[in-house]
Amino acid sequence: MTNNKTQDNFTSKLKNKQLNHTKPETDEEFGHYLAGLIDGDGYISKGQIKICFNILDLPLAEYIVSRLCCGIIYKIKDKNAYSLQFHKYSEKKKILDLINGKLRGTIKINQVTKLLNYPLFITRFPDLIDYKFNYSTDLNNF
Repeated sequence: MTNNKTQDNFTSKLKNKQLNHTKPETDEEFGHYLAGLIDGDGYISKGQIKICFNILDLPLAEYIVSRLCCGIIYKIKDKNAYSLQFHKYSEKKKILDLINGKLRGTIKINQVTKLLNYPLFITRFPDLIDYKFNYSTDLNNF
């Protein structure tokens, strides 16, 4: 009984707390932030770029959609989570431009490499041939 009461108290405090996080101001900062979200809980394929969010982070997904002026947020059935998805080539290009040189995770780097080798993508966006990944140990960014 105490455990449930403690959990309810924690959840109530969390919902009422105003968090003062610094929002990324420049596209460079936003790109690092977006790359971190994708590295953490994202997926990149020829069909879509997807980032999953806990239900409490829905405002963050909405902020990203408003900042990028694209993307669709879906409720994940039977989960306390949402999925932010980008399906159009122009949307994927916009995201890849923002996160260029900022991804760190090997899995995501492999996913981007696979997408960039997709013939239709290469034809539409030949400027992404020189795509870069972040292998530095510097963590002083969003």
